[in-house]
Amino acid sequence: MNRRQATGNMAALLGAMLISPAIFEACRSAEENPLRGITLTDDQIAFLDELSDTMIPDTPDSPGAKAAGNGKEMAAILQNCYKAEDGKAFIALLKEINELSRKQFGKDFKNLSYDQRIKVLSPKDIAKEEVYVKLKELVVFVYFTSEIGMNQALRYMEVPATYDGCMDLKEGDKAWAWSFFTY
Repeated sequence: MNRRQATGNMAALLGAMLISPAIFEACRSAEENPLRGITLTDDQIAFLDELSDTMIPDTPDSPGAKAAGNGKEMAAILQNCYKAEDGKAFIALLKEINELSRKQFGKDFKNLSYDQRIKVLSPKDIAKEEVYVKLKELVVFVYFTSEIGMNQALRYMEVPATYDGCMDLKEGDKAWAWSFFTY
């Protein structure tokens, strides 16, 4: 291994440690405890897509979380990296959001307009319930590690040139992505 590879591996390791300790802790405990997470139904995966797309919608610069396939990837993480009890808490939250939607607007969450969805989710954002915060972290993590999030929402250069620790950012520039986070 040469110095460049070693430096890249160390940067990847340090970056991975900083991204989301909760996700890595969930994966580690799933390895220690053979209890696997839950398997979501197609309807629940579609619900996660709609919920993710409400949190990270399409913009003129990049597609939203639904286009990135957030629901399917989140379901895989819930099944393979989270304990069943954590997955059940996520499912309970999804049911609660759908019930709030029906109570407030008389329709399922997936049938609401974007503004109505925001009204349903705003109390959850204000309350900062633990399971809702974890769901938002998972939405952001999955989106920004997807190909769309990496290549269109962020600036991505697979093999950057020289290191410049003092690079100027102009108004409207996108943040840089790291190649080792793609799945």
